[in-house]
Amino acid sequence: LGKKQIDNFFEEGRIKNFVDIFKLESAEKSSSNPLIKKEGWGEKSTKNLFAAINFKRKIDLHRFIYALGIRYVGENTAKLIANNFSSFKNFKDKMLAIVNSNNLESSQEWQDFTAIDGIGEKMAKAIIEYFSETKNVAVLEDLEKELEIIDAKINQQSDSKLAGKTIIFTGTLTNMSRAEAKAKAESLGMKVQGSISSKTDFLVAGAEAGSKLKKAKELGIVVL
Repeated sequence: LGKKQIDNFFEEGRIKNFVDIFKLESAEKSSSNPLIKKEGWGEKSTKNLFAAINFKRKIDLHRFIYALGIRYVGENTAKLIANNFSSFKNFKDKMLAIVNSNNLESSQEWQDFTAIDGIGEKMAKAIIEYFSETKNVAVLEDLEKELEIIDAKINQQSDSKLAGKTIIFTGTLTNMSRAEAKAKAESLGMKVQGSISSKTDFLVAGAEAGSKLKKAKELGIVVL
C-alpha cells in the first residue's frame, strides 16, 4: 500500500481518510467494483493487501500519535506525550477538556500540559488546534474502533515511593548532567516538568537557581 496505490484508491473513491484504509476489506464484499476484478490485481494480491493492512491494526501509542501528522509533533515528542499520558483515551480526553474549557490558559489541564518538560506553548497550541477540529476528532474516534492502540510501557521501579510524583530541575547541577538527572527521575516513575505548577511535588535547585526556585517557595513546593 504505497503512495501510488493510495493516490489511485483516493481518485476512485475507495478511501477518503485514514479510517477507510482499514475498512477496505469489509467494503470489498459489497463493492460494485471490487479490487479483485481491478486491472493489475487479483485474488492473491488483494489477499496480500488486506493481510498487510490487518497486520498494522495493532500499533504502539507513540507511533499512532506521530502518524497523525500534527504540526510540530515529531517522533520524540510523540514518545514524550505517550509516556506522560500512557493511553490514547487519556491523551484525547485531556486535550478535549482543554478545548472545551472556558478560558484556555487558565484551565488546570492546559497548565499541566504546558508544564511537561519538552512541550512548548507553540507546540501545545498546535495540538489543541488539531483537537479543536471536529472532523479530526470524528476520524480519531472511528480509528479507535478499527485499531488496537497499545498503551505506553514506562520502565520504572515498581517499588519506588516516587512513582507518579512530578519534579523540576533548575540551576546548574554538579554531580550529573540535566539529561542524566531527568533519566534517573523517569526511571523511578516520576514525571519531569518544564515549568512550575501547583501540582509540582519537588524542585531540585542547583547553583544559581532563579525564578523557578522563588515561585516554588511561594507555592510551598518541596525544594531539594
